[in-house]
Amino acid sequence: MEGSIDKEGITPVAFNKITQSEIQQNYIVQDVPQYLSQLPSTYFYSENGNGIGYNHLTIRGFDQTRISVSINGIPQNDPEDHDIYWIDFPNLLAKTDVIQLQRGTGSGVVGNLAIGSSINIITSAF
Repeated sequence: MEGSIDKEGITPVAFNKITQSEIQQNYIVQDVPQYLSQLPSTYFYSENGNGIGYNHLTIRGFDQTRISVSINGIPQNDPEDHDIYWIDFPNLLAKTDVIQLQRGTGSGVVGNLAIGSSINIITSAF
């Protein structure tokens, strides 16, 4: 799966790559949108106010229906409304190896629906 990750200095797009060691330093049992809100131009809100459950992500002003999310290369956006339901992924960050957030129009495997950005999450091996 490493081939689907952009490489700094080679790939001509704006992206952030967060490794497992960085996640372990900052992770305090929150969902992915709250964790990603530390990145530039990334905002979230939680319907219940605690960062767990129904969360919504906005990147560069685009809501999450315009953000492509994939886990291990498999698209996770709902096929009907293109939304992503973070409540379906409890404690995903505990077993995540790499998160890559690519800003702007997506390309390749993870950018099918992406106008706002693409999020590629690669989990750790079992």
